[in-house]
Amino acid sequence: MKAEDVLSQVEKLPPAPAVLPNLLNLLRDTNSDPGEIVGLIRLDPSLTAQVLRLSNSVYYAMGTTSCDLEEAVARIGFREVYKLVAMVCGQQLFNHALRSLFMNEGEMWEYSLATSFVMEQMAKDLGMDTTTCYTSGLLHSIGKLVITAHPTMEYAKVFDVVEARGISIQQAERELWGVTSSEVGATLLRKWKFREEIVTPIEFQGNPAMAPSFRKQACMLHLSIWTVASLGLNYGRDAWAIEASPYAMHHIGIPEERMQTFLVNAHEKLAQVKELLAKSEEV
Repeated sequence: MKAEDVLSQVEKLPPAPAVLPNLLNLLRDTNSDPGEIVGLIRLDPSLTAQVLRLSNSVYYAMGTTSCDLEEAVARIGFREVYKLVAMVCGQQLFNHALRSLFMNEGEMWEYSLATSFVMEQMAKDLGMDTTTCYTSGLLHSIGKLVITAHPTMEYAKVFDVVEARGISIQQAERELWGVTSSEVGATLLRKWKFREEIVTPIEFQGNPAMAPSFRKQACMLHLSIWTVASLGLNYGRDAWAIEASPYAMHHIGIPEERMQTFLVNAHEKLAQVKELLAKSEEV
């Protein structure tokens, strides 16, 4: 089976976060008009309302609140606005329970968000673009969402193969279906017009040494997933089935003690986001 076949056989695909690739393009262009960014967000009234609520929370507000999106964007900055938009899109995608993955409501979203935080911190250390790395971390499990919606692909069988034979999740997926969830996710993201520097690391997250391009980012994503699993946020039945690739560790060259700080930072940021969301509901 090919990734395109999987997508064609799923009746209800995850909702496309269409604003994200367009917003990324605007952020990358130093000549972008701030009004274009505001205008893009305003195309989605629900998204606009949520960004305003979040920007007015105690976490961002500086003693004042605003009902104007342009003012909110100016106050917290374009990149922070992008992260808020991505956070909202991530909640829409990942916040529900995934019984076939043995994940309760909110667990996939927390796991995805924690991975994005580790990717962001690693990108800062390595002098790479934090926004695209953050996005890869946030969306890296989108393929599993698709597979859980497929009429015949039972994910429990993957776990059975992993436990019986001691192989990786990706190996078990390929043996059962001829395709991995990472490949399915990458195919979907390409249809949604995301850039290859985001998509290729997602496609090769399980085997970064094979990435034809953006190999460093693929290694970063692989290690971010492993780091989040070490934090205990990789919920579900496959939580134990993740090992760090020696190739990725060597290719990135970040000391293990520094990786440990990523654990702490991701945990703290996740706690801040939960507080932010709770307070935004009060605004």
